[in-house]
Amino acid sequence: MNELSAGNQDTNCNDKTNKTVRKRKRLTSTSSDSTSSSSSSSSSSSSDSSPARKRSRRSRKSKRRKSKQNCKLDKLISEVSNLKSQLVCTRNSETCCENDYIDDTVSRQLYSSERVLEDDDVDPEPQPEFSLAIGTKLRDPDILKTPQPYLELLKSVQRLGDPDWRDVRYSDVQKYYRHSPGFTELEANDEVKRYDAPRTLINIEKAFASLSFALLKQKDHLEKELRSFLIWAKESPSLSYEDINCKIQDIFVTGDFSKISNDALQLVCGHRAEIIQQRRETILSSVK
Repeated sequence: MNELSAGNQDTNCNDKTNKTVRKRKRLTSTSSDSTSSSSSSSSSSSSDSSPARKRSRRSRKSKRRKSKQNCKLDKLISEVSNLKSQLVCTRNSETCCENDYIDDTVSRQLYSSERVLEDDDVDPEPQPEFSLAIGTKLRDPDILKTPQPYLELLKSVQRLGDPDWRDVRYSDVQKYYRHSPGFTELEANDEVKRYDAPRTLINIEKAFASLSFALLKQKDHLEKELRSFLIWAKESPSLSYEDINCKIQDIFVTGDFSKISNDALQLVCGHRAEIIQQRRETILSSVK
């Protein structure tokens, strides 16, 4: 048993020794291989390094130059585009400012072009309407055109177109409005009375004097009747349309005011009919 155990121990020792030897051989072979490969590579690289390195350096330098130039060009392009955009914005703002109206009374402290650009979409404030009217006038006609209702009324009172137009007289009415002194023809002095022979002017003056008295009397009666109407309205507790209508009929239709108005019209139309008759007779006598 002791011999077997001793034999086994020897065997184990031999095995360990062999493994150690094999490891050493491997290490020496790998180191020699690496040394030889490094030497060979160093020799080959040393032989070929000089021209390749120069070319690589040149290519790297040229790439660097090109990249720098490209960066500068890109920067220049961006700056030019920014300047263009700023110029366009400035022109637009100036145009907006020129087209806007600012009242002289408004303070300009809060005014800016940016504010104008913001307010482009807002409706402008309406301006006050004010204008000075100008124009020219035409010369008025020497004789105005008669309204048609007045013309028809004149034909009725003057009896124009009727054969009895000359029968419209004034003497019966004029005696009620001819008063002395003042409202009749004036007497001439005895020294010049003989030169006052034409009766036409005397009759015209007599007519206008009577007509003046009639107009003054018409005014007095109108005032009197209106005062009476106001007193009646004040004293009446309740008035109806029929009451007021009857009172107005009494004043302006059947009263003295209406009579004086008709008498004044009779005076005017009668004197005119007499003048028309005299002119007609004068023309006919001259023709014969």
